[in-house]
Amino acid sequence: MKVNRRRNITLTVRLTEEEKAHIVNMAKKANLSRTDYIVELSKLVPIVVPENVKPLLIELRRIGNNINQIATRANMDIYQRENFEGIRKELEIMNDNLCKIARRK
Repeated sequence: MKVNRRRNITLTVRLTEEEKAHIVNMAKKANLSRTDYIVELSKLVPIVVPENVKPLLIELRRIGNNINQIATRANMDIYQRENFEGIRKELEIMNDNLCKIARRK
C-alpha cells in the first residue's frame, strides 16, 4: 500500500523476539511494510469501551470492602458461624452483569 505521504513521526514499541518475528512474517505475507501492516491492522481492530461499568465497579468495590470486614471479624472469632449465602448471591449477580457488559460489542 504505497501512499504518497511523508511519515516523520516515530513510535517506539517494545516486543519479544517472537512478537517481532510474527509481525515481520505477517507483513511479508500481506506484501506490506511493517509500518503499513501495523497501521492497517490498527484500523481493523475496534476498541470497545463498555458503558455503565462504573456503577458496577463501585458496587463491586463496596462488596469487596464488606467481605474484607467480615474476614477480619471471622479471623478475630467475632463470627462463630455466619450465613454467607446472601453475599454469594450478590457476587453472582455482579459477576453476571459484568459478563453481560463484557460481551457487548
